Amino acid sequence: MLSCFLLWSDVYERKFDRVFEIQSDIAEKIAKALKAELSLEEKEGIKKKSTESLEAYDLYLRGRYFWNKRTTEGLQKSLEYFQRAIEKDQSFALAYTGIADYFTILGFYDYLPSREAFPKAKAAAEKALEIDETLAEAHVSLAYVRTHYEWDWKAAELEYKWAIELNPSYATAHFWYGGYLAAMGRFEESIAEYRKALELDPLSIIINVYFGTVFHSMHRDDLAIEQLQKSLELDPSLYIPHFLLSYAYVEKGMYEEAIAEAQKAIDLSEGRDPVVITTRGYVYAAAGNQEEAKKALSEALELSKQRYVSPWGIALIYVGLGQKDKAFEWLEKAYEEHDHWMYMFKVHRALYSLHDDPRYTALLKKMNLD
Repeated sequence: MLSCFLLWSDVYERKFDRVFEIQSDIAEKIAKALKAELSLEEKEGIKKKSTESLEAYDLYLRGRYFWNKRTTEGLQKSLEYFQRAIEKDQSFALAYTGIADYFTILGFYDYLPSREAFPKAKAAAEKALEIDETLAEAHVSLAYVRTHYEWDWKAAELEYKWAIELNPSYATAHFWYGGYLAAMGRFEESIAEYRKALELDPLSIIINVYFGTVFHSMHRDDLAIEQLQKSLELDPSLYIPHFLLSYAYVEKGMYEEAIAEAQKAIDLSEGRDPVVITTRGYVYAAAGNQEEAKKALSEALELSKQRYVSPWGIALIYVGLGQKDKAFEWLEKAYEEHDHWMYMFKVHRALYSLHDDPRYTALLKKMNLD
């Protein structure tokens, strides 16, 4: 403990433009203080610079800051910063992973159709790997595409494991791998990865949010609600925890609370996110209020004429309404469009009423999830 105190007591009086040398020096001193034996590869990794341009690196960090906000405005700003970073240094691989992750989030939150967003994400991740094949962040970006769009489950897991081996301190690697494991029904492993992610980045609201969804998938709704409410303490203005809370309340039969949370999501997102519209429709249907559910369905179908609306979300409203034929019609459409939400097809609790239908089994098999 004394050696660590002395380490953090060091004063670095070098010029700011030598920040990368300072980073390497600190990393080596930490390892020495902890009496850690570093391999030759690990020593080389510490000394490796992602870019010679401090300005490019600063732009990249600014991009990550706005990317983490997960808002429309924040995402657009993040892309601008990543692009400016590349203008400063065309060989800056990390900036390409920023662009890859920008498109994955556009796809995940349905700002773009999956078929438009994820191929662009893959191209940017592969560009990063062309520059540096040992870059963990790029392997994680590629793994995300394999999971959410290509549904190549084995390849996705290999990418995640390789990324974590390359950089076990990258919180997003553990976070997204935890999401993959949950989708596979490997919940205890998923929890372990989420805990590692939170150890590395305890104040990440997004990691805290989606940790709650694992408990929901495990039928541990009280823990899901507790975790999602905890995430709201970090940022009460974020709409994402609210629409996820509504699913947990539905499963507990707490329909008034579920409807209230769905409405909060609508209000906070200013009705701009189709996911919250379809979620509200599902919640009303599950609560037995078919009139309001059908209103939300009509709103989603009308909105789909103007912008992308996930077929998966529309399918869930039909599930809530008990219209199985229409639900499968839209799930088939989601499959054909490679709608990213289909990665949860095996474990999503809203679909449990379909499990005894041969059409469910057929879709499960087509996705190699049987």
